[in-house]
Amino acid sequence: MYAPLALKDTVVTGPVANWVDLATALGISYYDLKAHNTWIRSDSLSNKEGKAYAISYPDSASKYYNPLTIPVHQPAWIGEKE
Repeated sequence: MYAPLALKDTVVTGPVANWVDLATALGISYYDLKAHNTWIRSDSLSNKEGKAYAISYPDSASKYYNPLTIPVHQPAWIGEKE
């Protein structure tokens, strides 16, 4: 099982000409953008009405798992270090 990614949110209120460009500006890949926003169906968003769309994307720091930062809840679970 993988540790869950911490997500950030941003709101888009205007048109998006290209989702790939937006993903690059957010510092993520298009794949990550689509994985966390399954409602995106095309390569752009016209948004003529000026609606607000919430965009979720993974925090770049949470992409890198470091097991040493996870607290041990029961020290007896870990054997003695040699």
